[in-house]
Amino acid sequence: MTEEIKTKKSIIYFIYIIIFISFSYTITIGTNWHSEPGAVGDNRGYHDRYAEKLGLSEKSKKHREFHGGMAGDAIHYIMIAMGKSDVSHTPYTYRFLVPITVGFFAKYLTKDLKDNEFYSDILFKKISFLWRGVNLFCCFLLILIPFFHYRNFIFSEKSPHIFVPLILMNLINAGVLLTVPYSLLDIPTYVIFSLAASLFFLKNFFLFSIVISIGVLVKEVPILLYFPLLYLLIKDKFYLKFKNILIFFLPLIVFIFARKFISGSISDMGQLRYDILKDPFDFYYFNRNFFEVGLQNFFARVANSLIFITIISFYIRIKFKLEKQIFILCILFTLIIILANFLLAAGVMRVSQIALPFLLFYSLESIFQKYKN
Repeated sequence: MTEEIKTKKSIIYFIYIIIFISFSYTITIGTNWHSEPGAVGDNRGYHDRYAEKLGLSEKSKKHREFHGGMAGDAIHYIMIAMGKSDVSHTPYTYRFLVPITVGFFAKYLTKDLKDNEFYSDILFKKISFLWRGVNLFCCFLLILIPFFHYRNFIFSEKSPHIFVPLILMNLINAGVLLTVPYSLLDIPTYVIFSLAASLFFLKNFFLFSIVISIGVLVKEVPILLYFPLLYLLIKDKFYLKFKNILIFFLPLIVFIFARKFISGSISDMGQLRYDILKDPFDFYYFNRNFFEVGLQNFFARVANSLIFITIISFYIRIKFKLEKQIFILCILFTLIIILANFLLAAGVMRVSQIALPFLLFYSLESIFQKYKN
């Protein structure tokens, strides 16, 4: 018995060390080196390009949303929130749920100022301000979701003290720190993946499908959650009921309908004028990541986001030897996300970060299973 306690302590100590290194690295180095050049660049020119179309004055030129590497995406989401979707383009216009919601509240709060000659500036600033609130709330949810999932265990005497620091990895990571100052959709997307991971381990097939359906209106990448959803459909025999088959296809229907309604094409990739079905061999992002960025830099960026949670999940799997199938699924899902990132996206660190919640929940679930009795 004493030997088993010593073994458990050594495991906990090792996980603590990795978590401490992860937090220290993420805050001091992870967002301050040139692993993601677009995040530290000063991309000026957006104000000159869009000010007239958005009705903005010269005063708004100094607003931080127009500066920094994330401005190119953030400006488009603010356009949509301002009701200027016609100035933007796909794929940003596919991602309308958060911008339209923020825009609705911003317009309501500024409705008495519509006659002001600088109303567009006021609305722009209000949207940017409210988006900080969205990011704040989503950061809270990134902690709350796993905490609520394991709330009974956390407050029991059986819970090891490593549990809560491990949960904090869902918040303190490169993806969050890179994007939290901007009006972006990455942090809401991390919430979608965290909810999906929680529901996956609860085997709640119906709500899992609903979360994906909502998620594809936030950003298209939650469509990748079909992989773990398919696992539940087959593994837990949800396919035996016809209604579950319909539920399974609901996110795909929402995804196709939204794209067809907005652009007329389900395969349009947006600003690159690239249609994945009409021209499947136009590997723009593949060429960019392979030749311009380079494989070494690409995988360095992936490691920047996922190396620490990957080490922890592998270590827990080796030591506890629990949930082999789930572990393999989480690793395969992570590889699918990395491959999709390599072929279809440029922002490596903030995109690949979506794989973290499933690896995290695997680690939490393994600790829970080991200690609950």
